[in-house]
Amino acid sequence: MDLYWMLEYGKVLCGYIVLMFLWPTVVFWKHLSKKSRIYHLSFCVLVQTTLISSIILAMGLFDILNKKWVICFFYGVFLISTYRIIRPVQFCILGFQRKNIKGILLYCRNRVATFVRAIWKDISTRILEYILLLIIVIFGMIYFSYGAFFVKCYGGFDVMTHHQWVNSLVGGDIFPNGIYPEAMHCFIYCLHVLFNIRIYSIMKFLQCIHIMVFFLSIYGLLREIFSWRYSPVFVLGLFLALDTNIFNCAYSIYRLQITLPMEFGLNTQFLCALFL
Repeated sequence: MDLYWMLEYGKVLCGYIVLMFLWPTVVFWKHLSKKSRIYHLSFCVLVQTTLISSIILAMGLFDILNKKWVICFFYGVFLISTYRIIRPVQFCILGFQRKNIKGILLYCRNRVATFVRAIWKDISTRILEYILLLIIVIFGMIYFSYGAFFVKCYGGFDVMTHHQWVNSLVGGDIFPNGIYPEAMHCFIYCLHVLFNIRIYSIMKFLQCIHIMVFFLSIYGLLREIFSWRYSPVFVLGLFLALDTNIFNCAYSIYRLQITLPMEFGLNTQFLCALFL
């Protein structure tokens, strides 16, 4: 494990968080600000993936799929939405006297304090549960990332095929081998274009990072099933610690590890069951 691959992993992780969670949170702030946390997560995971696929494929259909248009659209929409959010704050600050620095600092401090109190009030009743969940998610990400740092190649031929399809998107061709669900490919393409991350690095590490959404989706469903608040965390911990050879299961961890690079829909089945 060397510094280069750790930096590449960090780039993919940061790009993933920005594109999957920060971008839709800012763009759809008015809609999401009063929704629950599980709704917010589901919206970012499901709607954002569908939105990215629709935009990229539509650009391909109109033969305008290139780096310039993608950057203009995603960064443009993000900046406009950011301005719409901070504009009320600007008006409040401009209400102070121009040289009243103390008043501006006091206003900012009160805003931050109010935000922190609201967050703490929201999580304080389940603080231990969330800490345990965070440990499980981080451990899961480390577990599924371990092999990617020491094996500097793809684990299956189909991953190279998917890499080729992403390369086709870079060239403006949306369906190089016939119609196919392009959700993961469009997402990888956007990560590559918007943040200048190597496609090879994304293909290696995306599944290691996307596992967090898989665990959080399961957690959301299990919270509706169990009455004891720590049962969902216990089930997730048992899944990671389970010796599949002893229990003669279908090698669930192994199958999950080789499936995640190709699919964005594994978590969807848990979210669908949750909302049903």
